Amino acid sequence: MAMRRISSQEIGIECSACGTFNDVDAAVCIKCGHVIHTDVTARHGTREQSREAKIRQAHEAAVTETPFALNKHAKRSQQSRRTITILGVSLVILLLIVLIWNRIQVWQWEQQITGAYQEAVECYESADYLCSRAKLSALLTQAPNYPGAEDLLRIVRWELAQDYMSENLWEQAAAELMVLTSHDDERPEFRAALMQTYDALIRDAAGRGDIGEVIRLNLERLSILGVQR
Repeated sequence: MAMRRISSQEIGIECSACGTFNDVDAAVCIKCGHVIHTDVTARHGTREQSREAKIRQAHEAAVTETPFALNKHAKRSQQSRRTITILGVSLVILLLIVLIWNRIQVWQWEQQITGAYQEAVECYESADYLCSRAKLSALLTQAPNYPGAEDLLRIVRWELAQDYMSENLWEQAAAELMVLTSHDDERPEFRAALMQTYDALIRDAAGRGDIGEVIRLNLERLSILGVQR
């Protein structure tokens, strides 16, 4: 059966005997049985045509798919940028929240310390030296460099020591004065008051006949004040 010439030119080779178009790789004509002497050039041209057709089809498919692929890639890039933007904004917001929270904590701490100092001042002004000493000591453990706290505590201890001395509470007075002299050994009023308390304590011990206490107090006074009477 003869193949149609128009549709077979691209896929077959014409038999030189009867003109029937056969497959490209046919060795014998399917109609007359003639041995086909394939024209190498024609065969090569046919194969080139087939190869070009495949390339053309691949190009057409690529052209058809390119807009979709580009659109898909653009969407992925947009999603990636959006994700990075969201993460960056979230990180900035988180850092701002942390900074604001820390600032609030610092502000609350500062308010608390300031309030404690004001309470200590109020206790001092009302001559409640024990109250003022307690509040200032607690304040200085939290804020050792709080302005004026150390100086006020020194004044409070001095006032408290003088009150103890006026009430003949020599041990309590000595405790306050020893703290004062340990921080400021050059103040003559502190040293004189501490000497007075030791004299009173030694007299009391001697009046009780406690020679051991008399010796201990004299040695303690010597080690602190560097003098002996």
